[in-house]
Amino acid sequence: MQAATVFARPLPDGGTIGVAAPASPYESRSDVLRSVEWWESQGYRVKLAEHVLAQDDFVAGSAADRGGDLTGLFADPEVDVVQCLQGGYGSAQVIPHLDFDTIAANPKPFVGFSDITALHVAVRQRAGLATFYGNGFLGVGATETTDFSRERLLAVLKGGGAGEVPSNPDDSFLRTLRGGSVTAPLAGGCLWLLMQTFGSPWELDLDGAILFFEDYYLPPYYLDGILTQLAHAGKLAGVRGVVVGEMEKCDWGDLRQVSDWAR
Repeated sequence: MQAATVFARPLPDGGTIGVAAPASPYESRSDVLRSVEWWESQGYRVKLAEHVLAQDDFVAGSAADRGGDLTGLFADPEVDVVQCLQGGYGSAQVIPHLDFDTIAANPKPFVGFSDITALHVAVRQRAGLATFYGNGFLGVGATETTDFSRERLLAVLKGGGAGEVPSNPDDSFLRTLRGGSVTAPLAGGCLWLLMQTFGSPWELDLDGAILFFEDYYLPPYYLDGILTQLAHAGKLAGVRGVVVGEMEKCDWGDLRQVSDWAR
């Protein structure tokens, strides 16, 4: 059962960005420092959670520590925004270690994307908090991140997420497949992570929502299979609209470009 939607307060000037690492660990300390400097250059403080720099093979420390860090940042009165270090892998492991009552009682913008999809779904289902699908902490300092992405992140956090979405000057390709107008909650994320919620206490609920999705290196036949499963499970019956994001390197997926399957 999904809780009633709770909207987080906008990021105040000079506020504090709390950072936890629920998924993959950092690779270079300079990447972390670069992102700290970017936030500080915008007039904000950064507060790193206790285990944010932990490394345990392909995840950033134990699931209990990662979950405790996230809950702690929501409970911390000094923190205005909770931003995940990055995606990668491991977010779903953290869900049983979250205190959803604490999260619901302290609504704040929660930011991250890709693997963080698992947490977006669980927090929406269990705490009813409207979250933000956007750049992780390392993304704001990354050299490949565009000014448009950084500016949009700030504008959304400071403005509460309302308003028209401007066109991306670096990629103006945007097409309507089936027109219409609808007002509804947004729900979605990385398709592969959405499917991993099936059969769990926080299973994806799309009834009455606008579904948005993106993915990375997803073969076209996987995409078809996932959408088919969503339809068979009745998840698309109550969807009000669909937004398809960037399907990065999904043209061929795991197949050679000469493969007949590519058609």
